[in-house]
Amino acid sequence: MNASHVVGHNGIQADVIHIDGGHDYIAVMNDLTAWWRILRPGGILIVDDYVEEGKFWPEVFKATNDFLGRTPHANFEAHSGKCRLTKR
Repeated sequence: MNASHVVGHNGIQADVIHIDGGHDYIAVMNDLTAWWRILRPGGILIVDDYVEEGKFWPEVFKATNDFLGRTPHANFEAHSGKCRLTKR
């Protein structure tokens, strides 16, 4: 979260962001929300530890799905414990 504040404060936008942070629901949602603002349109967001619900990190899976449900995006893919999406 600290890094997202510094990057955002300096007006930096990213083409690719890979999130591998906390694994509880609130931490995941906070990371997704903070970094999504920094991702430029057409940029790619990768979320680590996105594994089918009930296996390994269920709160990462749930928070990511909740975020996806309320956030316009494109090109969603998930495999090998990661998901990738593009910001519209």
